[in-house]
Amino acid sequence: ETAFPYATDVEYALRAAVRKALWAKAQSAGVKPADPRRGGGAPRLAPPAGPTPDAAPAVPAPVELPPFRFAWMLVVSGVPAAHEVAAGLGLDLVTARQLAYLAGPRVAARSDDAALLESRAGRAREAGLDVRVCARAALAELPPAETLLTVEPDGRWLTCASPVWRDPPEPSTRPAGTPAPTDGVFLLVSGEVEVRDQRGPRDPGRWARSRLTVAGPVAERRVLVVDVHLPDRIVRVVEGIVDLRGDPSHVDGSGRRTLAAWLDAAITRWPDARVEPRRTCAAGAATKLSEDGRQSGSGWPLFEEYSRLARLNAG
Repeated sequence: ETAFPYATDVEYALRAAVRKALWAKAQSAGVKPADPRRGGGAPRLAPPAGPTPDAAPAVPAPVELPPFRFAWMLVVSGVPAAHEVAAGLGLDLVTARQLAYLAGPRVAARSDDAALLESRAGRAREAGLDVRVCARAALAELPPAETLLTVEPDGRWLTCASPVWRDPPEPSTRPAGTPAPTDGVFLLVSGEVEVRDQRGPRDPGRWARSRLTVAGPVAERRVLVVDVHLPDRIVRVVEGIVDLRGDPSHVDGSGRRTLAAWLDAAITRWPDARVEPRRTCAAGAATKLSEDGRQSGSGWPLFEEYSRLARLNAG
């Protein structure tokens, strides 16, 4: 007996010659069969030669909000004390303390019954809280965020409409950008977004025994972001994507320090703009599952909601 899949070397040579002949015949007929050395598979027809159709025009990506099914939110603003939140909203002291310590507008309750939230908001206003009932659809109706790509030495901004921060492109495929106005800034919202990626389990080899596999390691990073709100648009400045080498706030070797310095300069440049405190948005459960088993999750939907709630509060 032998441990090889073929009994003799002669049989192996014959089978290899037959496979090679079938492969050459299929290629000459315009059919692309699966490589038998890679596990086989169904043959695929080669695409016909000729001009390709024109690409469809780019459609703005939908606004990605947290995956909650409720249509209404009770939003708390200001810096209330924990006992005021507990008395006004009827919450326990632990939950009230978490809401009180969270800076900026935050969601205290969600529901499909707007009247129920309005009644709770009335009691909260009597307790001295700054609250409002907001529709989830109102956040999606605000203009989508544009990506700030480059700040030119003369101060011009180059932006693109696609959400580059979700899947940063390679330098060779980075969009060029178009000039954008910088007048009328009335709100600056900063945050830190957590992004997690987990590699799927490794597939066993062709002749290996299938065993219980374990998912790969988790890669976690935090990205600094600033949303600049203008009357007709939102410009998103993301660490690692924006090129600030032409700006005086540029710091060699540190994109985070550069963006922090740029934010300080922006506060000085637009003194009348409202500045919301930095919000850390943690990555929740895995939101995407690719075919190879890779899972990814991020806090971008939470920051999207936070920035848009701040815009509604600012009027």
